[in-house]
Amino acid sequence: MNFTMKILAVSVLLVAMMALALATEAPPQAEAAAVTEAPVKEDEAADDSSNEEEADDSSNEETESEDEEGEEAESTEGEKTHEVAKRSCRCRCRGGGWRRYGKIYYRYFSSSRTWARAQYYCRAIGGNLASVHSTYENNVIRAVARNRAVWIGFSDAQQNGYWFWSDGTRFNYQKWCSGQPDNSGRKQHCAYKRGTCWDDVSCSSRLPFVCVRRRC
Repeated sequence: MNFTMKILAVSVLLVAMMALALATEAPPQAEAAAVTEAPVKEDEAADDSSNEEEADDSSNEETESEDEEGEEAESTEGEKTHEVAKRSCRCRCRGGGWRRYGKIYYRYFSSSRTWARAQYYCRAIGGNLASVHSTYENNVIRAVARNRAVWIGFSDAQQNGYWFWSDGTRFNYQKWCSGQPDNSGRKQHCAYKRGTCWDDVSCSSRLPFVCVRRRC
């Protein structure tokens, strides 16, 4: 009887040990399954996050575009902007009104100023009074100003007879009107463009002007 009880006790003990062994092996399988599934979930979350970021970027771009358009709609001191040739393109500069020909941006200002004040204003908005280096550029300014008389950045105010451009570019082209410059009254030291040619006049005269920028 005692022997039979011992056999049963040993059997129960073996069964219990097998059950315990099986129970300890199960978690690693579950953990392995969890590990293999985790990257998929992370990738999906990354995709969702990426989509949200793209949506945010798109929203930001639309907002920036609206801001730029709003800035272009503003006018500077109430001055009107003018249309020019169709081949020119809109320059997204603050205040709008700029037109690009080649690599140069032009803008006409209808308010009348002295030469120095006109140059100062052009500098304040990142440019200079227009300089002219070819017949093409001369014609561009005429188109931008719609054939109105305007200041250009040419002056010999430093020393009579020594003309130079206010933007520091080379003096390699001129288009003086017949008999000009004549320094009438010995006080005409600034150039303005009338029609297709240039004339000198007192720098204290007040004229509209054209500003140029090399980049926008």
